Amino acid sequence: MFGRTWQVVAQADAPFRELADHLPIGVFVVELGRGVVYLNRHLLDLTGIDLSADAARPGHSAVHPDDRERVGSVARRVVARGQARMVDCRITVVDGAVRTVRCRLAPLPDEQGAIVGLVGTVADHTDVERQLEHRATHDALTELPNRALLAAHLDAALARAAAEATSVAVLFVGLLRVPVVTHALGHAAGD
Repeated sequence: MFGRTWQVVAQADAPFRELADHLPIGVFVVELGRGVVYLNRHLLDLTGIDLSADAARPGHSAVHPDDRERVGSVARRVVARGQARMVDCRITVVDGAVRTVRCRLAPLPDEQGAIVGLVGTVADHTDVERQLEHRATHDALTELPNRALLAAHLDAALARAAAEATSVAVLFVGLLRVPVVTHALGHAAGD
């Protein structure tokens, strides 16, 4: 594949396109002067962009407006330096939701080695961030809220109470003899 332009690859390498269309991450190709020329099936489904019918909505329009300049700056550096780079950004998906993604942008050379575009991948990190946030605020064993979440909710409740000139109450419940239950009935019952 090295040494051939993307047009040749896109027209001749059906196995490559078939592979790219079945990846669980987005794959795209941008040609300098032409814009986005390829989106794999995952990225098409995620963004709803139709390159053949929707010329008014180029591929970069899926990038959140607040992140476009930063992503463009990274893309220009990749082209200028010929080195791949990562950039985290947000994209707007088909249902209008905003998702956090990590893009890897790599230079796309022609047969002479001149950079003629970019090839990139898009990995959705929205679910990973939610899982990490959940792990940080919930007990791993019981899935119940932990002290960090209690502290956050208590801070918010105290701020509301101060703003509204009301009070806040906290109820503490201590469980006795949990080891006795665990010993008699097993860890599942104790948990």
